[in-house]
Amino acid sequence: MTRRTPRLITSLAAVAAVSLSGLLASCGAVQSSSEAFSVNGESYSREDVSGLLDGLVLLQQLNAPNGVAPATDVAEIISVMIQYRAGAAVLDDWGTPVTDAERAQAAGPLTTQLPPGISEDVKDLLVDLNLTGKAVDAVKTPSAAEVETMYSAAPASTGHLCIRLATLKSAGAARDMIDAVNGGGDFAALATKSGAEDGGIVTGGNGSPCLTLDAMRARLGGTAVGALISSPSGRPTEAFEDEDGWHVAVHRPWDEVKSDLMTSLSAAPGRSLISGVLATADIRVNSVYGTWNTATSRVE
Repeated sequence: MTRRTPRLITSLAAVAAVSLSGLLASCGAVQSSSEAFSVNGESYSREDVSGLLDGLVLLQQLNAPNGVAPATDVAEIISVMIQYRAGAAVLDDWGTPVTDAERAQAAGPLTTQLPPGISEDVKDLLVDLNLTGKAVDAVKTPSAAEVETMYSAAPASTGHLCIRLATLKSAGAARDMIDAVNGGGDFAALATKSGAEDGGIVTGGNGSPCLTLDAMRARLGGTAVGALISSPSGRPTEAFEDEDGWHVAVHRPWDEVKSDLMTSLSAAPGRSLISGVLATADIRVNSVYGTWNTATSRVE
């Protein structure tokens, strides 16, 4: 049997637009052996996951030789389920949650496409996945005041990073810069002194100084994104290393990036907000399935 990517499930995966790069892993683990994962305390059971996997096998969208699905495929499905929960959280805060009437309307056409043996729970889940993805795409951009509050608390919660970056010759030089910034030194001036142009402002391919989390992963890698996610506004990151050397980064002040961030966020607000939830929520995964990687927003 040839495995095909679950169409209805990947509709939400496309909304979240999760990157495949990155290295930093979170050590969060679920509190109960019966839980598959939890997002900010809202859990999904292993029994429900088993039912979903059985349904995907019946749909011929998951290959399970001898009744056992490959671990990498299961981890991908769990990742998408977490994205779904993140999407539901976005709708609770910024959009319109899916209604029972919408579910009932969508369930009829779906039921006619499904083979016998698919449980009602799996049917309901597939409906919710599809409807949640559509509803997230309809989310409006939060107000500037709301985005400022998010950015001040945790810049990555906006689904974007607007940063300055300095590249240093050694770990010691990086630590010295961190100490200098924490002592009141100007990051832009120190970055320029280290050889950075424009005070170390990082821009995307379109010249914007505010990049989506995915764009920043592509630009700097998962290690950098992991360091930035865990770094509060106004404080330099821990030093991190890649093939180009040692680096220190800092989130730029709201007043410097307000216009650019609001413009970038307005391009796809629902998708950006999902990325923000995935980066900043308390996400825990049963070790049976893998480990939640904050820097890549997926189970690995």
